[in-house]
Amino acid sequence: MLSWRAPLKNDLEGVYKVDYAGEPYIFTQFEAIDARDSMPCFDEPGFKMPIALRITAPKGNVAVANAPLASSTNVEGGTRYAFKATQPIPIYLLAFAVGPLDVVDGPVLDKNALRDRPLPLRGIAPRGQGAQLKTSLAISGQIIAWLEQWFGVAYPYDKLDIVAVPDFAAGAMENAGLVTFRDALLYVDANSPIGLQKGNAYVIAHEFAHQWFGNLVTMAWWDDVWLNEAFASWMENLAVHAVRPDFNALTEARAGTDWVSGEDSLVSARQIRQPVVSKGDIINAFDGITYTKGAAVIGMFEHWLGEKAFQQGVRAYMAEHRFGNATAEDLLDSLSRNGRRDVATPFSTFLDQPGIPYLEAKLVCQSAPVLEVKVSRFLPVGSTGDRNKGWGMPVCARALGADGKWSESCALIDGREGKVPLTGRSCPKAVHPNADGIGYYRWSLPADQLKGLVKQLKTLAPGERISLKNALRAGYASGTLPFADALTGAEPLARDLEPTVAGAPSGFLWNAHDDLVEPASRGKVRARLASLYRPVLDAVGKLPKAGEDPRVRERRALAWGMLAGAEDKAALADLAKLGRVALGLDGPPGDIPADLKDAAIGAAVKQGGAPVFDKLVERLATENDSMMRRYLIGALGSVDDEPLAGRARALSLDARLRTNEVLSPLWPQAGDVRTRDATWAFVRDNLDALIKRLPETFGADSLPGLASGFCTEARAAEVDAFFKERASSVPGMERALAQSVESIRLCAAKAAVHRDGARRLFR
Repeated sequence: MLSWRAPLKNDLEGVYKVDYAGEPYIFTQFEAIDARDSMPCFDEPGFKMPIALRITAPKGNVAVANAPLASSTNVEGGTRYAFKATQPIPIYLLAFAVGPLDVVDGPVLDKNALRDRPLPLRGIAPRGQGAQLKTSLAISGQIIAWLEQWFGVAYPYDKLDIVAVPDFAAGAMENAGLVTFRDALLYVDANSPIGLQKGNAYVIAHEFAHQWFGNLVTMAWWDDVWLNEAFASWMENLAVHAVRPDFNALTEARAGTDWVSGEDSLVSARQIRQPVVSKGDIINAFDGITYTKGAAVIGMFEHWLGEKAFQQGVRAYMAEHRFGNATAEDLLDSLSRNGRRDVATPFSTFLDQPGIPYLEAKLVCQSAPVLEVKVSRFLPVGSTGDRNKGWGMPVCARALGADGKWSESCALIDGREGKVPLTGRSCPKAVHPNADGIGYYRWSLPADQLKGLVKQLKTLAPGERISLKNALRAGYASGTLPFADALTGAEPLARDLEPTVAGAPSGFLWNAHDDLVEPASRGKVRARLASLYRPVLDAVGKLPKAGEDPRVRERRALAWGMLAGAEDKAALADLAKLGRVALGLDGPPGDIPADLKDAAIGAAVKQGGAPVFDKLVERLATENDSMMRRYLIGALGSVDDEPLAGRARALSLDARLRTNEVLSPLWPQAGDVRTRDATWAFVRDNLDALIKRLPETFGADSLPGLASGFCTEARAAEVDAFFKERASSVPGMERALAQSVESIRLCAAKAAVHRDGARRLFR
């Protein structure tokens, strides 16, 4: 028997201590390789074993762990808890918590055709907070029940607890049977902001999907972490769509593709299945490429293979590797066998090379209509990458026939060019190269065919409108679509009923505001932005109504946020009044619409100046509610006038901020063109202190990103030179630095192309 001692940590990794409301708690976070800091162990995913824990907790404290409690014994000064052995798990999934915890009983899922025993759900929270878990426990039961039916496999473990952690680096962690979350993600009810309600459902679904993808079947090595994260990201959308169809999860999945395509356009982008030889490689693997690109590629191939065949392939894979380890090859072989076609070969072209495909599509009508495509790697203007790449790629297009109906056609394009035969013999009125936006690629059409497609905007599916938005961004980024044309194409989308589409024009306008026009013309750009979103706010109403569709609530929040960002005086005045009510600045605090709290409190600080700023800073010392803390820190970080902006930046080194809040005031400061330079100076002057305060994972490695908003070659060289020597000593920072420097250089190249066009428009 081994005996060892290890100190409690305070950096949110390993076994760490958190003080909450004046009381100490212990939580764990072992993924990826932090268990070794707390105990001697085989800290690799390929080692799976049953684990039995015994924990002695001081009097007045409760201990919980992965497995059910076997016994508890009173001992001198406290209680010794003995837990049953787990099913075989890797050490990174081991978890426990100790403290004056609330333990709340949730629903009990009856036994079913897959599970021969009831499954009780429990919620764990710091003292006095357990009552806030009611909604999360209810949706947890719905999601687990749906996942069991999809996998055709019973939930694999003996119990399921959800744990609200007050200071946590990641959003959540899928520990088998003891799933941990940032507390704000679980403290949700019908009165919470719609974004938080959706985040609650998505993150719970993601972590619960891991109980199969990642826990029941675990990757053999970290290079296949996509088997965990990409599949959980894909599955969360299916699960949320099933239990909360009003959240439009499948449409939001298409928005994820739109977002990650920018990251995947970098030469420094990872591939999904990236070789892992260092801790930094592991940290880098938990990024948008693994999660969001991986999920998009899975969705594309599921659509091509067919839902039923894909599901059968996954179920067979689960059965063959139950409580064991597996590789990408194992999964792709199972999908190929059950789908009765070669999935492995085309799928691997997305796993084993970086980049997003670019389809130059063209409708050709001769004997029969076809969509001809040429494939290359998409690269923005100024990129040093190689465009001569090919993929094995399912391409699905939709064509509008003479009868006014859209029809879908699919083909596997292998290599650099190919054709998608379209239905019917007459030439379509319009064609969309990415049916429902399901494909992971960017595309272009000849100018006349693109105009024909835009005329049919109202008849396009939401995913197709998102894909069109992405096509405009791609043309602009590549330098082939002039600024004025990009803005003209995007502005009608501001009125779209899908919030994920409606933000389209803002990206072009903020690029012009920050990097293209003269400072004296920035007011004109903000006025243009306000003119687009004031009608949206008028259409949805300034304040919510009972029973509104979530999309209406999101569009309202979007419109208020855009008007606040545009510094619309009337909007800021209205928001500031609401913010003062929420903060209780003129009397007792009052309720305001939850969706507006973020913008309203920010406006109250901007309008109220130093007196309000001081009150918010003072409140941070005693405020325990994580959502309110987020509002307060976000508002403080949004000020742009010195010296308040300098005080906001200094908060990152203030003990009143929790570890997971350290960077929160710096991101808005770095993102504002008025405070960007001063924020960069602050980072340079305080780099060591920031690194010391931050965890390695989801923390110090991301610091170069604070400089990624710059847009000149000179700044790119300065950022590279400053971080280069230090990056090698911070795991994961080298790739983050490469991506930040490349982003700055690409912005400079894009600005050189579009500056004159933007200045002509906003003279």
